[in-house]
Amino acid sequence: MYNDYPQQLIARTTAAAILDEAREGLLNATGSTLASETADQLGSCPGRDLQVNASGGKARMHLRLFLCGRRLYQVSWVGSPEAQSEQKAKDFRGSFQLLAGDAGGR
Repeated sequence: MYNDYPQQLIARTTAAAILDEAREGLLNATGSTLASETADQLGSCPGRDLQVNASGGKARMHLRLFLCGRRLYQVSWVGSPEAQSEQKAKDFRGSFQLLAGDAGGR
């Protein structure tokens, strides 16, 4: 999934601020709690790798967010903690890549 931000917003803020707002929006919208967060990168695109506890601990979300130009890409894996394999979640999240010629919403 992706969202395109207005160029005016991109010009007056930082990638870190946009990624922070995306994280906080996700947590607030889902009533979830952040379990872990690390800096991430996809080519030259800054990003974040998030692990989130949702539904009172009944679900676990693994997400990667990347800001490429004015486009925010979101890759997520969601499931019950018991059913999730850490390796499968890592493999899925790691499979995301931009196609040649993708302008990233620029």
